[in-house]
Amino acid sequence: MDRPQDDTASAPARDQAAGRTALLIIDMINDLDFPDAEMMREAAGAAAERIAYIRDEAERANLPVLLPKLGVSRLILTGMATDICVLFTAADAHMRDYALWVPEDAVAGTSRERQRWALELMRQSMKATTTATTEMTLDHWFAAAATGGAGPQ
Repeated sequence: MDRPQDDTASAPARDQAAGRTALLIIDMINDLDFPDAEMMREAAGAAAERIAYIRDEAERANLPVLLPKLGVSRLILTGMATDICVLFTAADAHMRDYALWVPEDAVAGTSRERQRWALELMRQSMKATTTATTEMTLDHWFAAAATGGAGPQ
């Protein structure tokens, strides 16, 4: 059966109207028992402080496994490692048409260079906002994401 060609992006089917936001904290419950972990320790600690700030600022709720069931269309990705787990989560979310905010001060990479590279890739290829939490409020990002804008990059 032939389907009409439709090049418009579409997020997963949802039980509720789109427009909700989920905060994903990636791999922060971690004993840092792996090669090069010491190189991440300082950045991971700093990211944890910013994640706590975002979580305290946002409404507290349990994150269900099925984001589409909740009508989530925006994701805030935080945690570690920026250049591995966060990057792949962002790519997966981008392919599913989620608006993304990956605050540069709420993630930790295996090195500063790799973190800069991963954030740039998310900005350029996945249309993610990577502005630090100290430079943009949740309300500002919500408003920009709701209107299709990315806000500051």
